[in-house]
Amino acid sequence: MSRPPERSLADSPLYRAVLPDPKGTQFYLNLSDLGPLQNNLLLPQLAPEVARSLQPFLALGITSDVRDNQFTHYIARIRLKSISLP
Repeated sequence: MSRPPERSLADSPLYRAVLPDPKGTQFYLNLSDLGPLQNNLLLPQLAPEVARSLQPFLALGITSDVRDNQFTHYIARIRLKSISLP
């Protein structure tokens, strides 16, 4: 087991960046922390081309809101990593 987090997920700046106004159904994935999780029971090792394609991203947040039986509204937000210019 791991130790409890120092703060709640809702207080995380990265979480708030991709889910600023969470409502309805929410999906959050912290892509910057995927590396250490690979190759265990929960997350098998990613193919090299998949791992490379995920490198520019920090986090992904998706919310969905069912309006009626014919319409569901989705919002997807991606936080990119900062780059340092030469």
